[in-house]
Amino acid sequence: MRETAGEATSGTMNGIGWVPRAEPLPPVAVLGIGAAATALARRSLDRPDERLAKLSGCAAAGVLVLSGPEEELPWADGVVYLGREDGTTGLLMPTRLAPSVPVPLLERALRRRFPLAAPPFVLVPEHSLVIPVGCAQTVDRQMLAGWLRESR
Repeated sequence: MRETAGEATSGTMNGIGWVPRAEPLPPVAVLGIGAAATALARRSLDRPDERLAKLSGCAAAGVLVLSGPEEELPWADGVVYLGREDGTTGLLMPTRLAPSVPVPLLERALRRRFPLAAPPFVLVPEHSLVIPVGCAQTVDRQMLAGWLRESR
């Protein structure tokens, strides 16, 4: 697991509306912010090493994103599951929401807006955040525990 190269970036989704999806996207990642990030880290640390190793992750102050197979994604109160729309590789968004603009256009715009950030980008409409998670690495128990200690 690696800390993101920079902080989560806010205010980048002006003018984009979000609507409920008729069918949720399959989850490929899970996001925790604030207390949900802490709960997600604790829940993850309860897992045996072989299950923890199936996840990759990125962290920043108060933010934790873990990705992996759907059946391995941990649950904690307040987390948001993220999915990837067919035909895109650079965006992860809440499984139950769809943007009001075409996803390929949104992806291109974010790549232009943040040329130094490594995609994929996690879109968090509720907080108007864009989080680059291209730095994700296999979750390491010691690093995750260290992040949890520092986030208290």
